[in-house]
Amino acid sequence: MKKLLLVLVFALSAPTAFACSAVSPEFGFVHQFDKNQDGQLSRAEFIKIKQADDYKLNFKVNKRAFNRLDDNKDGQLSSDELADKVDYVRHPCADWEEAMAKMLAEERANRIEVYKSDGSRQCAGAGIEPQTMVKELDGIAIYGSRKDQLDRMYPSVCGGGTGSVNVFTIDKADLEKATNLGFEIFEK
Repeated sequence: MKKLLLVLVFALSAPTAFACSAVSPEFGFVHQFDKNQDGQLSRAEFIKIKQADDYKLNFKVNKRAFNRLDDNKDGQLSSDELADKVDYVRHPCADWEEAMAKMLAEERANRIEVYKSDGSRQCAGAGIEPQTMVKELDGIAIYGSRKDQLDRMYPSVCGGGTGSVNVFTIDKADLEKATNLGFEIFEK
């Protein structure tokens, strides 16, 4: 629990980000068991560690390990001295990553792609760009737009269709509005 609070404190004090930024496992380990909060583990603090369930340690917690880990022999263990010797059992960002994946999947499930011909004709040049056509979807939230091609064959004749379309990602709830405006479901 203390580890989670530490991660949350650091996450909330940082500028808004789009990813979880957990503290290093060795820093979290030292912080969790550092009773006098001097940023290091004394021999007494280290020896008192009975359970470190949230961490995988590549050493046993005993006096011999403390002496071996204390590289500078100052009687304190810093997070630098524990680098690559401590890891998380379950990474603190795992829940965040799972929640984000679930949210994105739900978002995708509630959205649909619709299209409309961009009006381009063979021998006549390009059609309407998506940025221009977006005005036709006035009042409908658009989450993405692009040019694409329909999977159909078109006879080669000047003035004939090209299959070039503008595709828009919208909420499924707005599908009826979009179809009333002449858009169709885009399936490839």
